[in-house]
Amino acid sequence: MEEIASLVRYAPGGKANRTVAFISPHAGAGTTTCAANLAKYLADVVGAKVLLVDANLRHPSVHELAGVEQQTGLTELLTDSLPLSKATKPTTQPRLQVLTSGVVVDNAYRLLVPEALQEKLLDAASDYDFIILDCAPVNPYFESLGVAALCDGVLLVIEGEKTRRQPAEMAKSRLEQTNSKLLGVVMNKRKFYIPNSIYQRL
Repeated sequence: MEEIASLVRYAPGGKANRTVAFISPHAGAGTTTCAANLAKYLADVVGAKVLLVDANLRHPSVHELAGVEQQTGLTELLTDSLPLSKATKPTTQPRLQVLTSGVVVDNAYRLLVPEALQEKLLDAASDYDFIILDCAPVNPYFESLGVAALCDGVLLVIEGEKTRRQPAEMAKSRLEQTNSKLLGVVMNKRKFYIPNSIYQRL
């Protein structure tokens, strides 16, 4: 996690990548877990004030990991029902807050309009050091491309022994076509068939 955090915290010119999207080529790669782990690390170890956002309005799950209610979140924020200060929820980590998906209805993903996200979320969250967004997989769904293009950086999550080269390259190409800044690739669910200590020596 330290290596992933270093990609987020340092950018050319010494400016941190403040807004970071986690995106995968396909469902099930573990973007939510990766995003939540980074958010927790930045809050606990780095001491940053962090907002974890569930921007996957297809299959939201941040609320389950955070142990909070799903209702009242991003959908209410984007439909002008609530300001950001009323839509976020605290967690057991004092410096970490979450913005859940909110109530998800049919076609809720159409609320992810770049202009609205910029104004109502990213601009409104200026007092946070980092905003970590968990997004829907980019190959089957188009809306994550708009979210990614708004962010300072994107981490592409691939699943060890499951994500194939072609879907991974397709996801990378789609992100590049929207001028998204790819910070790196996270290999999730990797299996070690020999002790990790030996891998580290190779």
